[in-house]
Amino acid sequence: MCTYKIKLINELQTSLLGKKLSNICFKNKIIIYLNGEIGAGKTTLIRAFIKQMGYNKLIKSPTYTIIEKYNIKNIILLHIDLYRINNIHELEILGLKEYIEKSSICLIEWPKNGIKYIKKPDINIDLSYIDNCRKAKIKYKSLIGKKIINKLINNNNFTKIKNIY
Repeated sequence: MCTYKIKLINELQTSLLGKKLSNICFKNKIIIYLNGEIGAGKTTLIRAFIKQMGYNKLIKSPTYTIIEKYNIKNIILLHIDLYRINNIHELEILGLKEYIEKSSICLIEWPKNGIKYIKKPDINIDLSYIDNCRKAKIKYKSLIGKKIINKLINNNNFTKIKNIY
């Protein structure tokens, strides 16, 4: 497995990464984990991803609701935030497995809080905020994840995002 690293100098570049991923993921059934501390850019990337798919309404953070569901052009997209999850029993009560099974695209923040319960990702993105800029480490974990990341790289999308480190 290969890890790709990108330096995201500002919020706009974080959004650009989300948009470019969205363009490639659009017709695929995929699970993407987003890891990082508060303020690292997880929600920024996800909002750009969802908007790029054509969703024009307010995109709420699921910090309190845990799950936000979007039906966009007959694609079911889930934005899941497990930050407030304390134990796996809470995920069972929510019916998270069933939600994920019925969705096309799943974007999961704070996956470590449900790691023993939720499916493994196709793509894992680690975001960090160091020295006044964000850094993204992207790793594929499945064949579909590999295809998506390869498209992202082969379409020169990373050069527009800038500064692979």
